[in-house]
Amino acid sequence: MKQILCILALVGCMCFAQDSFAQKSKKAKKTTTEKVRKDGVVKSIDATATKGASTAERAQKATAKLVTALSLNARQKEDVYKINMATAEKISALRATRDSDVRGFKKGVKAAFKAQDTGIQKILNGDQLAKYKKMKKDLKAARGLL
Repeated sequence: MKQILCILALVGCMCFAQDSFAQKSKKAKKTTTEKVRKDGVVKSIDATATKGASTAERAQKATAKLVTALSLNARQKEDVYKINMATAEKISALRATRDSDVRGFKKGVKAAFKAQDTGIQKILNGDQLAKYKKMKKDLKAARGLL
């Protein structure tokens, strides 16, 4: 009788333990990522925010961020949108060659973002430029690049 109870208890424990050691499916894709910055703030990032978006949507989203952060006027908004659209188109064209030439892709993306940065800086006035540089510095710090 003791042996039967021990066997049943052992089988029961194995059933419960099986669920706790089961691996999660790799097929489930992450839609959000949580990052903990050095100052302890947990930041949630939507991983699907621009994935699969068209170049126009990417440019519009980037422009909208700058309009709200820097209080751009209508002329500046239009110029920034043109710069963002050109950058999005360059990067989209580079993505087609990403698999065959990774280094070329990285260099091209870096050059496109540098051209975007210099173009935007030419459009901004003094106060906006200071805000823009601070915004970029904060972004680099949040990514741990500083």
